[in-house]
Amino acid sequence: MASNSQNEHDRMEASASHQYFNWKLCILCQEHNNQPLQCPANSLRKDIGAGYSYVSENLKHFNDFNCLPFNIDIQLLDDGTGIGNTMLKNRASWHKSCRDKISYEKFERLRKRKIEDSAEFISAKNRRASLLKSTVSNCIFCYEPAGLDGLHRASTFELDFKVRNYAIELQDTQLLAKLSVGDMVAIEAQYHKKCLSALYRLGQLAAKETAQSSKESSMHGLAFADLVSYMEHCIENSECLKIPVFHMSFLYKMYCIRLNELGLKGVTEVHTTRLKNRLLSALPSLREYTEKGRVFTCIR
Repeated sequence: MASNSQNEHDRMEASASHQYFNWKLCILCQEHNNQPLQCPANSLRKDIGAGYSYVSENLKHFNDFNCLPFNIDIQLLDDGTGIGNTMLKNRASWHKSCRDKISYEKFERLRKRKIEDSAEFISAKNRRASLLKSTVSNCIFCYEPAGLDGLHRASTFELDFKVRNYAIELQDTQLLAKLSVGDMVAIEAQYHKKCLSALYRLGQLAAKETAQSSKESSMHGLAFADLVSYMEHCIENSECLKIPVFHMSFLYKMYCIRLNELGLKGVTEVHTTRLKNRLLSALPSLREYTEKGRVFTCIR
């Protein structure tokens, strides 16, 4: 008796909630637009409920996957007798474009994609777990077990910070992949002391080379700027009838001397052709010509 009373109460609540749902609009988008509404109840077919059954089942599928393409609560479509029956009683209608969004074919594609994404996630998770396991039992740098030297466990974030920086400097993708799982303390990373020392040594050398390369590049830029400035000064102060001519061999020597003055000692390998092309690009008024094997540049 109590059960029947509860069921009746649920039906009354469901019925009350339906007064806020506009059955005259498309039941899926609940919007006015220029598209005609399709109503299976107006069909001359004997099985007019088939259309409602199709839509109700697809709505349940999409709702179960939490991917309904519409902002609707499908509970409003059920007065307690089932979604299909409720739609039939209210002569529900919809836009064809809205119905197409919840077609069974689209649901199947969505379901397969979710399964594939889930499988890929599980696979990635297993790879990370395997990676973490090998990190805990072996040296994170050489991937070998303890051996006679024994393994030391990472215990400070400062160590993790240094190792990451040197791994980036050396572009050690394998080490970076292991560190992507978490910091060395969190993943309980272990290492041989000699392997850590080797990483530090290589990392410091690479950092020094990077800094030196950057410094040299800056010096070359300054020397080139000074050379261009000298040539511009010569052009501006030349006599009207006299065209300034620059010997590339002379410009090359000036460039090397300026590099030595800036602190880049012993410069002997400056690419002459590359220097000439840079000058022609920096000073568009110049042109190049060759005489007896010697290259000159002058004003056009």
